[in-house]
Amino acid sequence: MAWRAPDLLDEDFARILARNGIHGFECVWNLDHRWVQAPNERHGGWAGVARHEWIDADGEASAWYLKVHRGRVSRGLGSLLLGAPTLRREHGTLLRLVEEGFPVTRPVLYAERRVEGEHRALLATRELDGFRSVTALGREWRDRGWPPPSRRTALLRAAASLLRRLHDRRWKMNAFTAWHLMVREGEGVPELRLLDLERAKRTLFPGYARTKDLGVLERSAPLWSRTDRLRFLLAYLGAERLDRRGRRIWRSVQSRRRGEGWSWRDPGRGRARGRTPESVLEAAESGWRAREESNPQPSDP
Repeated sequence: MAWRAPDLLDEDFARILARNGIHGFECVWNLDHRWVQAPNERHGGWAGVARHEWIDADGEASAWYLKVHRGRVSRGLGSLLLGAPTLRREHGTLLRLVEEGFPVTRPVLYAERRVEGEHRALLATRELDGFRSVTALGREWRDRGWPPPSRRTALLRAAASLLRRLHDRRWKMNAFTAWHLMVREGEGVPELRLLDLERAKRTLFPGYARTKDLGVLERSAPLWSRTDRLRFLLAYLGAERLDRRGRRIWRSVQSRRRGEGWSWRDPGRGRARGRTPESVLEAAESGWRAREESNPQPSDP
């Protein structure tokens, strides 16, 4: 199957594929995929993520990530009967977020086919050079030693600012997790990129989106200390201390965790047990303030 309308293919990427003898949908579909996320079966089909290296116009190897979906469909007003590939929605979300100036990787390929009644779809993006997930960064800090508070605070502020901007534009991410948030550290503010936006969508209820996304991120970052979580929430709210509204948001987020049991971890301090959201917040806030008053650090909030 050659490329055809309405396939969306970046011109430079098309030349790279052609240089490597890849000339259409079927060629990409039948590649020997090197899976970085093995295909998993859900929603009546399967999906996986592969990493490929191809020679570019300069004769250098370039790395790309390819999402491969087979039989994975979603249904909406325009596709009630046959459904549409879930990757179509993710591709549209990526384009809208790029247009709005959010840090996502621009797709270089989106194509879909219907073969013997089965939906097949491909989505390709370039590998992020020098980026790693917040999860991987946290593990490195745990294994090699925790960095100064100023370095952690810079990351927390950048992530909180990004999530607040998304909510201000009425985006509900649904999977804003530490392993889907990529970071590249350097001088100044850390660079961030968002991955895996299949579930992201617009919402008419930004308050619910806030509670949902804050809760998802919190559950996905067990290495964050109580102080880190407090700093994140304050940065998200653009506040120095939690007021009544901030405490209400805190309680809303924590109410989603009560059925799971408490798992707040502070490096070297063990696990908080049998404590309410309010008591944990008060302990974190008072402990943070006491430490700063006794040993202030100009780079911390």
